[in-house]
Amino acid sequence: MKGMVDVVAIGNIVNDFSIGPIDVLPKFGQIFSVERIKPVLGGNAANMASALGKMGIQVRIIGKIGNDMFGDFVLERLSKCNVDISCIERVDGVQTPTTLAFVNSSGDRGFLHCFGTNAIMVESDYDLSEYQKNTIFYVGGIEN
Repeated sequence: MKGMVDVVAIGNIVNDFSIGPIDVLPKFGQIFSVERIKPVLGGNAANMASALGKMGIQVRIIGKIGNDMFGDFVLERLSKCNVDISCIERVDGVQTPTTLAFVNSSGDRGFLHCFGTNAIMVESDYDLSEYQKNTIFYVGGIEN
């Protein structure tokens, strides 16, 4: 047992890129200029855990990420939000889930997503019995 926490989150941990504003996507062979391409933490479980961590709630996240620079990025962001990342598994050969979020001038978004390690998460990978006494258990963005 890794110590008690108030909330346990299990699910997707995603490296998002917010891109925009862009109202028309370029055709192959074209290049468009945008004001920003910003990496941000994403994924249902990661977003919820980071919000709770910022509020001072003890939260642990369980999931899989790639052993890549995108995985490094999400670990850094979660840690800065006071999220216990001790139950995140790093996986060789499968990338951290990544989403390109295209934002138009009205604020609407369209997405391109690579499931990465989310596609290989299965229930049998996790022994969740130690969390039965937690106040809240959150499951978000499980792909399978």
